[in-house]
Amino acid sequence: MIRKLLIGMMLCLLSLQLVSAGSYMVSVSQPGSNEGTVMQGIAFTVTVNGLSESGTAKINLPSGFSVEESEEKSFSSGTTSVSWTTVKANEKLNMQQISVTVTTQSGSESSDSDYFDVVSPPSLSLSVTPISTIMSSGSETVQITVQNWGETDAENCVATISSLSGVTVTGSSSINLGDISGGEGGSGETKAASWKITLSEGASGTLTVQVVSSNADSVSEEISVDIPGGDEDNNDDGGGSSPGGISILPKKEVLKNATKKLELIPGVGLRNNLRLQAAIEKVLAKGKMSEQAKQNMLRLSASITSDLEATREFKAEQNRSRLSMKIKYSGNETAKNFIIYDSIPKAFANSTDLITVTALGATIEIVENDPEYLFIYSELSEGNEVIITYEVFGEKEVELINDTFVEFYAESLGDSIIEGDEGLEISERICDEGAKRCLGEILQECGDNKWIAIQTCEYGCNSTSLICNSSKQGESNYGVYLLILLMVGLGVLVYLKKDKIRDIVNHMKTKRISNRD
Repeated sequence: MIRKLLIGMMLCLLSLQLVSAGSYMVSVSQPGSNEGTVMQGIAFTVTVNGLSESGTAKINLPSGFSVEESEEKSFSSGTTSVSWTTVKANEKLNMQQISVTVTTQSGSESSDSDYFDVVSPPSLSLSVTPISTIMSSGSETVQITVQNWGETDAENCVATISSLSGVTVTGSSSINLGDISGGEGGSGETKAASWKITLSEGASGTLTVQVVSSNADSVSEEISVDIPGGDEDNNDDGGGSSPGGISILPKKEVLKNATKKLELIPGVGLRNNLRLQAAIEKVLAKGKMSEQAKQNMLRLSASITSDLEATREFKAEQNRSRLSMKIKYSGNETAKNFIIYDSIPKAFANSTDLITVTALGATIEIVENDPEYLFIYSELSEGNEVIITYEVFGEKEVELINDTFVEFYAESLGDSIIEGDEGLEISERICDEGAKRCLGEILQECGDNKWIAIQTCEYGCNSTSLICNSSKQGESNYGVYLLILLMVGLGVLVYLKKDKIRDIVNHMKTKRISNRD
C-alpha cells in the first residue's frame, strides 16, 4: 500500500511539472551567439512549436526586451509553428525567459523558453607593431595582437595584410586565427600573429592589416611605408625631431606617435636588485644564485648588449595607448635563455594589473607591480627579432617613452655558462625541501632536491591532504549510507507494524500484571 502511494505521488509531481512547462515548445535562437545566450542589441528569433488547430500566439516579453512586429499572430489549422524574428534585448540581463500564450478553441495556455543570459556581442581590438612609419629597407616583422572585448565568442577570425609595391610578404598574407573567446569586462581571449616582410628601396604607401570575423565587426590598422630610393639622408622630412631621438610622425599625430632608438648599456641591476634576482631564479628554475654566478651573468650581459639593437615605439589613439619594443640580435654566438628586464614608467600605468602584455614565445614574470617585467626566451640566434607590446586604456603622453628602462641578460652565450661557487653549473631545482606529493599510490617527500618515496598507500594517496587514505575511497561513505538505509528501513517497518507492536506491548503488560497477581 505504501509503495503504491509513493509511486502515485511521484507520478503526480511529474504530471504537475509537465503541465507547468506547457505543452508547446518555445525556443530562442540567434546565429553567432554562444549556447544559452543572446547578444545585446542584435535581433534574435523566438519560435513556438507544437501548434495544430487554428488560433493566436502572443509573445510575452520581460522588461528590457522589444520586438519590431506584432506581438500577437494568428495561425491557421495545420500550422505547426509561429516565429518572431525581430526580438531584441536592450540591456545585459541574466536568467531570462520568454513565454508565448497560445489560444485555440481548446483553451489558452502559456509556455516558457529555457533560461538564457543577455551578453555583449563580440568586439575585436587590434594592435599592430610597428606602430609608426617604416623608413628603412630590409626585413621587418609585423606583429599583431587581437583581443575580444565582448562576452560572445568571435567566430572564424582571419587576419590579412595588404599588398604594396616594393613590399614582399613571406608566406601567406592571410592567417586563420580561428575563434576568439569572449569574457566579462574585457577579459576575453587574446591571440597574436606575425608576418615577415621584405622592403625594397623606394617602397612607399600604406600597409593595411585587417581582422574579419563571421559574427563581429572587422577591425584594421595602417602602417605607413616611406623608404627613400637610395638616399640615406632622409631625416629632415619637415616634421623635425625632439630631444632624446624621438621622431614625431606624422604631423597630424603630433604628441601621440613616437619612435626612439634606445642607447643600451650592460645590465647592472642584478648587483643589488633582490626582486630581479629572485625573478631570474624563478624563470630559470635554478637554485639560489651564488655571487660568482651573478658576476658571470653580468659579464654575459655586457657581451650580449653590444650585439643588440632596440627601438621603442609609442602610439595613442581611440582611448588606448600602446608601448612596444623591438629587439634585434646580431651576435654570432647563440644566447641561451635570453632575458629582458623591462621597467615601464608609472605614467603609462600604475600597476601591471592595468596592462595587457604580448610577447610571442616568451615566458613572462612580473618582477614588481610598479610595473617591472622579466621576459625569457629559450634561445636567440643571429638575426632573430623579438617584439614586446604593452597596451592600456586611455591616451597617455608621448614623453613617457623617455622614461623606460631595459637591461639584457643570458644564461649562456656560446660556450660561456653561469657557474656556481664550485665551478659547476647551477643545479635545477626539482622540488622544495620537505614538500610532499602523491605519485599514484606512493606518498613522496622532497629531500636533497629529489623526490623520495616515504610510504606506499594501501588504499591510495590523497593528493589534497597529502596523506594515505585510511580506507578505500567511498568505503566509509558506503558504511554511512548503509547505516542510514538500515535506520530508515527499521523506521518504516516500525510504522507498518505499529498495530502489531502495540498488541505485543499490551500483551506483555497484561502478562506482567497477571504474574504479579
